Amino acid sequence: MINVGTIGTSWITEQFIKASQLTNLYKIKGIYSRSAYRAKDIATIYKTDYYTDQLNNILFDPEIDLIYIASPNSMHFEQAMQAIKAGKHVIIEKPMFSSVEEWHQAHEEAKRMNVFIFEGALHIHTRNYRRMKQLVQNKIKASKQPFLGANFNFGQYSSKYVQYRETMDNHQIAPNVFNLEFSGGALMDLGVYPVYVVLDLFGLPQSVRYNAQKGENGVDIFGTILFIYDQFQVSIFISKAVHSKLTSEIYIDDETIIVHDVSRISKVELINKEGQKADVIDYKPENYMYDELMNFADVINNSDSIHQKVRFEDLKQLSLQVAQTMELLRKSANISFDTEEQK
Repeated sequence: MINVGTIGTSWITEQFIKASQLTNLYKIKGIYSRSAYRAKDIATIYKTDYYTDQLNNILFDPEIDLIYIASPNSMHFEQAMQAIKAGKHVIIEKPMFSSVEEWHQAHEEAKRMNVFIFEGALHIHTRNYRRMKQLVQNKIKASKQPFLGANFNFGQYSSKYVQYRETMDNHQIAPNVFNLEFSGGALMDLGVYPVYVVLDLFGLPQSVRYNAQKGENGVDIFGTILFIYDQFQVSIFISKAVHSKLTSEIYIDDETIIVHDVSRISKVELINKEGQKADVIDYKPENYMYDELMNFADVINNSDSIHQKVRFEDLKQLSLQVAQTMELLRKSANISFDTEEQK
């Protein structure tokens, strides 16, 4: 059993707790929040051992093996480093860190401390994604025409967008997800999902560009990403200010692979030029984090296995590629999380 302490009390933390309980491989012991009242609420609902508003209480609890971090993006690095130095494994919600430099520092420290550090990109661990990846690879391998590319769409109107507009109108501090000081923005919050998929399916591109529409405080709220490869290209639309019902599409010969909800891979269809359609993936898990947590537990519990070592290294290298690509995209759109540079 892997004993866990959690940082953060948002909906994603609750999903993590529910998925952990489903696996029967994790035990949630400690709940940390800066708000003791909020931590108590979560601890009461899920019957955890204790709650606290003092981070050190879970960092230095000798019974806790792993820390789950779901705090604002800008806080990930400092909290992860504290957990790693305390000898804990770490799961960090996507995006793992705000820079490639932070990524390297944390992974070097994790190696030194002999602990694992995972990025919580749940969608690439689902059985739906694994089946979709195999479908794409098989179709490309059997294709008779050159592969030309794909188009991904992820527009999700944020519940915080109205509050963001109000803060801008009244010259107040923006919500975390729309605040550069907290490494917010559409790219970091939503773009990381399709970026993960594109890099895992097609590898690193020759060049990347992010055309971002920014708000008054410089945060990106709407934009288009372009990945240029040697013989094809992939475009990605993202926004936290509009809700898009468009699916994502991968074009192979006269067929199109249609992906519903790129952040979950909830359904995949295949349609040809005659309009004939077939559902190829339509599995709805009880909790989309279940497969991810099962995979992480396999790595931790079987750390001497060559298979698990290779699995972890693959996840680690993909996470690094995502961090590098996200940084290049921000640079192309002149987005910086250094508040001094924003002035």
